[in-house]
Amino acid sequence: GVIIKGKTFLYNEKDIMSIKRLLTFSIIIILTTALLYGKTNLSESRIDILADIESQAITFLQDNDGFIWIGTIIDGVYRYDGKTLQRYLGPDHKIAGSNIPCIFEDSKGNLWFADNGRGVHRYDKERNTITSYSHDPKNSNSISSNSFYWSGRQVIVEDKFGEIWIGTYGGGLNRLDQKTGSIKRYQHDPNDSTSLSNNGIRSIFLDSGGNLWIGTEKGLNLFDDKSETFSHYFPDKKNPNSISGKVVSS
Repeated sequence: GVIIKGKTFLYNEKDIMSIKRLLTFSIIIILTTALLYGKTNLSESRIDILADIESQAITFLQDNDGFIWIGTIIDGVYRYDGKTLQRYLGPDHKIAGSNIPCIFEDSKGNLWFADNGRGVHRYDKERNTITSYSHDPKNSNSISSNSFYWSGRQVIVEDKFGEIWIGTYGGGLNRLDQKTGSIKRYQHDPNDSTSLSNNGIRSIFLDSGGNLWIGTEKGLNLFDDKSETFSHYFPDKKNPNSISGKVVSS
């Protein structure tokens, strides 16, 4: 595992190899495109930075403005504009965390950063402002945890109603109403068979029908937005049509 500021984040070798293959391919595309079109001022030292990021990057996003955002294991966020690659801290240096496992762009063009140990940041590009959401044990309207599965999984999505879903590692699921700022938590309850199957969220996926799927450390969950309950899918050796494993990632 990786230990960052006293917190341990689990991984396996398959995760690491997949991340490195994706990263190597992405950097080759970036450099080839820049060199072909003569739109680069990358010095040897900048190439060294790219090589260093290759060993650290865990998530990528190209936003609607064409910028490429890179979240790393231990060195925060980088932004590439086609010419310059630089560490990005955001307004007032609010995106200062080291482990950034997820970057998401919503329908309004806002960028969302999962910042391990610090919470989630929303970057409003038009206003150039950052809004941060972090866990406060004294405030039930805060997100349920500041910890996220570290290896670049999609744990922030926007649903068909424009609400933001945030999956934490150990704290379950959070539903953020962007209009009111209210946050609702969904967590495992051993006394409720329709609750979330596990609080370790590995990934969240919104399908073409607007259905929300949640991969956890213990099973796959499908959310029913009318009843606000979850259907569960677990591996079953007696059922060949069941899922193959209990740990579900996308």
